[in-house]
Amino acid sequence: MIRLSCCLLLLAAGLLFYSLVMTWQELKYYLFGKTCNAEFLSSYVIDVADQRGRTHQVRLVNYRFMDNKILRHETARVEPSWLVPAGPTVAVQYIPGVRGRSRVDTNHDWMWVVVFIGCLILGSYEISNLWFSAHPQ
Repeated sequence: MIRLSCCLLLLAAGLLFYSLVMTWQELKYYLFGKTCNAEFLSSYVIDVADQRGRTHQVRLVNYRFMDNKILRHETARVEPSWLVPAGPTVAVQYIPGVRGRSRVDTNHDWMWVVVFIGCLILGSYEISNLWFSAHPQ
C-alpha cells in the first residue's frame, strides 16, 4: 500500500510540475494580458502533422493591432470550426511588449489549470496517507 502511494505521489509530482508550467502560460494572459480589437486580415485551414506523423487540421488567423504605438502582425491557431468574424475586427488577448504572445480571445486552454488543481488535491491526499501510515495513532 505504501509503495503504491509513493508511486502515485511521484506521478502526481511530475504531472504537477508540468501542469504548473502550462497553467502559468494560461495565467499570464489574465495577470499581465490586455484585450483589444485587432484588424482581421485573413483566415485559412492547414494540415499539420503531430509527432507520430498523424495529420489534423488547424485554422490560422492573421491579424494586426497596436501595442503601445507599435504595430504587431501576428498569427494564432484556432480550431478549424472557429467562425470567421463578420466584421473587420477580431477580439485578441496579448501580452504587452512581447511579440508572438497573442491569441484570439476565445482560445483558452483550461485543461491544464484543471489538471494542476487535480494534482494538488491528489498530492495532498497521498501525502496525508503517507503521513498517517508512518505515524499510526
